Amino acid sequence: MDRDSIMQLIKEINGASAEIQHNQDWVNSSCPLAPWLHESGHDRQPSFGIKAEENEVSRFFCFTCKSSGSVLDLLKLIADYSEDRSLLEQYEPTLTNEEFAGGPLPEWNYTKPVRRSDRIRLVPLGEEYEDLYDPLDFEYRGVSLATAQRIGLGVGGDSRGVSRIVFPVKGLNGELYGHTGRATDPDATPRIRDFHGLRKELLLLGLHTLPKDPPYVVLVEGLFAYAKVLQAGEPVVASMHANLTQHQAQWLIRINRPVVIFYDHDKAGRSGTKIAANRLINHVPVRRVVYPKDTPPKTDPDDLDPRMIRNLIRRAKLICTPPQI
Repeated sequence: MDRDSIMQLIKEINGASAEIQHNQDWVNSSCPLAPWLHESGHDRQPSFGIKAEENEVSRFFCFTCKSSGSVLDLLKLIADYSEDRSLLEQYEPTLTNEEFAGGPLPEWNYTKPVRRSDRIRLVPLGEEYEDLYDPLDFEYRGVSLATAQRIGLGVGGDSRGVSRIVFPVKGLNGELYGHTGRATDPDATPRIRDFHGLRKELLLLGLHTLPKDPPYVVLVEGLFAYAKVLQAGEPVVASMHANLTQHQAQWLIRINRPVVIFYDHDKAGRSGTKIAANRLINHVPVRRVVYPKDTPPKTDPDDLDPRMIRNLIRRAKLICTPPQI
């Protein structure tokens, strides 16, 4: 969209008297998503902008709520939140043609913003996200094809051309909430990227692979730790980082089974074990895996063979009092 078209659109969204500023290629104004996405419900100082791209897809960004995407994405969000589709219906034919005329589409890791009322209530993705990636059809890092199929592992390249092994993150009933992927190149940065609006702090990886009534649940940090412990025959989920959040803890409390914490053998893992234990100990029995004294530093569960994984879980020590953090 050119600058004049963007100004006209902003006036149609925010009103004819909307304050508009110009900053190089950007047209700035108050964020039209503020009533739903800003804590205050308004945006008195323009923190929102749309970049003028005459021959390509114009994109928007808000510094306050971190919303971003194409102009068509913006109008879809406004239609969804306000339940008024008039602007979307007016602009959609033109913007759709613009997006598919050779301009850049939203990046592979585009995160759809979540309105305040949905910040705790998880909303599953649609069916169109289920089969986005080619299935992993080769053994990788000791993960067998059978385990890859059970998890639903895929292979895909992100917007920077980095190949990643992609893990679907699903709920207990198999509903999909997003994907997270680890780079196949060990030197790639970042090593882990999340996609499709994944709200990692609210979810646990592997809920869909838990048996119906597990005798206990093993809690690990990483993606491949989850895959390798699952392959060893253990009921396991991953927090996807070394800090179990309160919302993640609620999943384990809801499952209501003893939890065995099997975090990495490093400083972050030890600290994360204490945090997880403190969140869980008043609700479910908690044990922690104790690595042998001769275990090399920075050992992860996925560095161990299946027999060692099972033995360490069986020998996990009961935590009787909340650990000091």
